[in-house]
Amino acid sequence: MTSLSWPTHPLTPAEWEALPESDEFRLEVAEGMLVMAAKPHGRHQVATGRLFAAMDVALPREQYWIVDLGPTTVLTAYLLVDGAYELVGEFRDEAGLTVGGSSVTLDLAALTAR
Repeated sequence: MTSLSWPTHPLTPAEWEALPESDEFRLEVAEGMLVMAAKPHGRHQVATGRLFAAMDVALPREQYWIVDLGPTTVLTAYLLVDGAYELVGEFRDEAGLTVGGSSVTLDLAALTAR
């Protein structure tokens, strides 16, 4: 079993990068805090792949998003400013964002459409 020290404060990007890799734990940052996440399945995998492809070419590395795949897909966007995340906006159906000078429009419903 891997030993993992659990931080009790919001992580900085450097702290996240410094965490050891583990096949036992699936970790992510939510609201700046380290959390253990369930392994994704089905719709989540499809949405993740499409979201990654859409944003990889356009976005700078300072953006943090929460994507809720409920009956209506909701994207809540934050931007790291002086070591703290600030709310950029909450979007349904379509997200139009300008982050670090890059403009991105995402069709949120298309993330999980078949």
